[in-house]
Amino acid sequence: MILHKRTRLKIRNGLHKSTSFVLVFVFLFQLAYPTIGFALTGGPSQPEVQSFEPIGTSDMVDMFSGDFNYNIPLMDVEGYPINIAYHSGIGMDQEATWVGLGWNINPGVINRNMRGLPDDFSGESIVKEINIKPNKTWGVGADLSVELYGYEPGSTSSGSLDYSFGFSYNNYTGPSITQGLNFSFSASMGSAGGLNGSLGLNSSSDDGLSIQPSLGFSAHVKTSENTTTSLGVNFGTSFNSRAGLKQLTVNVSASTSYQATAKGVVKDAEGNAEKNTDGTDKIGDIPTTGSQSMGSQSVGGTFDFGTPTSTPSITNSMKNHGFYGKFTLGGVLFGIHGKIGVNGSYSSQKLAQNVISNPAYGYLYSQDGQQDDHALMDFNREKDGPYNENMAGLPLTNYTFDTYSVSGQGVGGSYRPFRGDVGYVYDPAGYTTNDDESVTVELGLGELFHIGANISVTDISGSSGKWKSNNNSLGKLQFNQKGKGNDFENVYFQEANEKTVDDDPDFYAAAGSDEPVSPSIDYSDHYEPVLNAFGPVKRKKRAKRTQNFYYLTKGEYNDYAVKPEIHSYSDSLAPAHHIAEVTTLATDGSRYVYGIAAYNTIQKDVTFSVGGPDPSTVNPSLTSEIATKGLVAYSPGVDNSLSNTLGVDNYFSRTTTPAFAHSYLLTSVLSPDYIDADNVRGPSDGDFGSYTRFAYKRINNYKWRTPFDSCKASYTEGMKSDKQDDKANYIYGEKELWYLDSVVTKNYVAVFHTSEREDGVGVKDENGGYLAGTSAKMMRLDSISLFSKADLRANPTTAEPIKQVHFEYTYALCKGIPNVTGAVGTIGKLTLKKIYFTYQNSNKARMSPYIFDYHESVSAENPGYNIKAYDRWGNYKPNNATTIGARADHTIPNRYDSDSLIATVNMPPSDYPYVEQDTTTANQYASAWSLKQIQLPSGGVITPTYESDDYAYVQDRP
Repeated sequence: MILHKRTRLKIRNGLHKSTSFVLVFVFLFQLAYPTIGFALTGGPSQPEVQSFEPIGTSDMVDMFSGDFNYNIPLMDVEGYPINIAYHSGIGMDQEATWVGLGWNINPGVINRNMRGLPDDFSGESIVKEINIKPNKTWGVGADLSVELYGYEPGSTSSGSLDYSFGFSYNNYTGPSITQGLNFSFSASMGSAGGLNGSLGLNSSSDDGLSIQPSLGFSAHVKTSENTTTSLGVNFGTSFNSRAGLKQLTVNVSASTSYQATAKGVVKDAEGNAEKNTDGTDKIGDIPTTGSQSMGSQSVGGTFDFGTPTSTPSITNSMKNHGFYGKFTLGGVLFGIHGKIGVNGSYSSQKLAQNVISNPAYGYLYSQDGQQDDHALMDFNREKDGPYNENMAGLPLTNYTFDTYSVSGQGVGGSYRPFRGDVGYVYDPAGYTTNDDESVTVELGLGELFHIGANISVTDISGSSGKWKSNNNSLGKLQFNQKGKGNDFENVYFQEANEKTVDDDPDFYAAAGSDEPVSPSIDYSDHYEPVLNAFGPVKRKKRAKRTQNFYYLTKGEYNDYAVKPEIHSYSDSLAPAHHIAEVTTLATDGSRYVYGIAAYNTIQKDVTFSVGGPDPSTVNPSLTSEIATKGLVAYSPGVDNSLSNTLGVDNYFSRTTTPAFAHSYLLTSVLSPDYIDADNVRGPSDGDFGSYTRFAYKRINNYKWRTPFDSCKASYTEGMKSDKQDDKANYIYGEKELWYLDSVVTKNYVAVFHTSEREDGVGVKDENGGYLAGTSAKMMRLDSISLFSKADLRANPTTAEPIKQVHFEYTYALCKGIPNVTGAVGTIGKLTLKKIYFTYQNSNKARMSPYIFDYHESVSAENPGYNIKAYDRWGNYKPNNATTIGARADHTIPNRYDSDSLIATVNMPPSDYPYVEQDTTTANQYASAWSLKQIQLPSGGVITPTYESDDYAYVQDRP
């Protein structure tokens, strides 16, 4: 589906201006900034790094998204511009930056779009805690069976009719009643062949009605005096009243048998040797049968219409136990065999362990991960599922490497890592054990009395992980360690639009060229995959690239970084193998150094059961809050723990991810002629050439959470018919916040003055909520002062700024957010209202500010905060009644008049997430929290008008 969004602009003259206002910037380049998922407390990233606008941007409407953009130059620090930019299209959970909602000042950053695992993980433990109530089933049943057989010259036939009835109780699904009626027959036509078939009807109060018919035919053709060929065809299917067609099976088989004679002792019917008249053993021809080599062939296939899909993840090891007992009493009378049986059963399945810790290996360190059977590798598989020998192709494996979006004034691009070798990936080791026991006793009465008993114990183990036995592909596909004493690169970075030609054709050829790489597998007693590629597969030459992008690890940082300083969480806790500094080059040869890794120090993804007979049993005031906010209260330390007792399954899952860097901050820009000439490493006054150095201040241990509210989690409804399967979830983390403190060049210093905000506060702990004095707070930018470096050094407290930029704010937009210091409902997100300039002792420019107006009254353009008020595109949509339905146009069959809506139902966006089709309403929602008007220092006014996305196409139709 293709959408179009439009923004209309009205620009009118100032009352006292005789010439029109013209906005002109030099267009340097166009840079697309990455799309980041926002959270009310910034998520693992922070809002200040999530957007960037080049100083040269002049288009006020983004031609790709249709969003309104506005760019204001603030000052130039000896060649490096500082600008503030606005982007419309604001979402409900988008956090305001340090200059207000929708606005941002960002000198440059590398945004890391993390896919799968962080690329620079090498052995960090990802811990999964999980609890699921053991699944137990008790059952009793009875069955009645009648078997018939008859005899006719040249043919035999038999048939059976079975009826069964059972009652079982499962601690998840409750009581269940099952009934089954199965009919089968077979008719033999002697040497000519035979016909067989069956029909099964099984009815269950849990699964509905299942029908399983099958039909088979066999024929025997005598191809020579001693040779016979047998042909067989079998068809079968399975249909369920709830799941539909589930399976279709077709099998065709052919086999050849021969009969020969040999000399030997002739025996009678009782097995005794026949005697000659002289008492010696009688010797004669003895018939023998056998199968010719490769004389049996079969072709068949099973088409499964209900195979589930899955993706690689931490495997939960399980323990299964089962017992089955049966007593049968039967009798035979004149070829009719009837019997009745009673049975009992018990089965259980439970987790083998509640806490699983797996070492994780990102894309950069895949060579280390292949040494650990329990490793989590950085990949996923498309359309994953059970494997069988009839599969023509395995699921496609895709590496989930991260992407890195570089931004800065004068540089930009998107980069990704590449490997210089080919190896293998696999799921972490896991296992399942089965311990099944059965006892069967039979007592027979009739023509022949018989009694029997059967006792069996079954112990089956299953496992997942690396395929190691008889697998010679492991030796051919090996990742290579980074070479010592040579220039082999196991990992390197290239820009997304790199246009260089690869000059290492041997590497491509070793990987199979354009031919698919397929294993040749023997399905008899063992597996021996043989790849049609020769290993090891690795590059012999370094890959060419036109753009330089290289990094230093934490272990290399102190020795080789441009300017060693604070760069990672707590300055020392970052592992030595993590990326600590990234350098890239502009087209003129300038070096852009991103020397601060901004960390999210921990992240916890938590899901647990909250369901019961009625959700209000958890908290009497809960029902209305679920409907209005989509939040559910829980008991901290109990419900969100391994001790959860709620719902049908007592489910609890918490996955803890250790520290990773979400962004890399710009710390210096070095000119092509820059030389570090003095004894101070990094840009300083004694160096040759020009430089721009960026310094930051840090707030440690900022705790974030979605949702923010204390002891509440996002409510996820299961089946509406089952109130016991409802779940809740939240995400909690801790991170650093970084704010630009100063920009330093050889002759100037720009100082950024900040203060604490009333919104954007962190939570007190994993269970959320705000606690004064303990929760960290985000900052806002109050002003920027540009000084002469010489003046500031001589007069550090009394130096007069050459220029100052001042910012004024309110908290008018999106009121009702919970992460505020004051009363919830009275404070909204940080809102930029005014920008003005002063120059040394002159305040004249203060009378000509930029003034920003919004729809500040609570309305469709400025709705209050609601965590569930968004449509399927992420745009605002109120969490209340939605108009749906249409009046039928009876002049044309099955035609509806979409302009005449007739039904209004109270459905929240979680149930009806579709976009409103009323144009007026949709346009109002599209303008939520956006700029209404900009008053310019010249007296001119810019008035943007917002229109909603339009449906241009549904698939291929206008």
